Amino acid sequence: MALCVNIPNLCFVYLSHTVAPDAPLSLATVGLLVTLEKFGYSFGFVANML
Repeated sequence: MALCVNIPNLCFVYLSHTVAPDAPLSLATVGLLVTLEKFGYSFGFVANML
């Protein structure tokens, strides 16, 4: 469950390395990655609390 809290950080690392002014990502891709990050963090946080 600790991995569920930390692995979503890879979404932000991916976004920071691939997005550039000359090569933007689509809104759907950004939305999907942020959704995965929020789900993974929330799941891991609740699991660690329990």
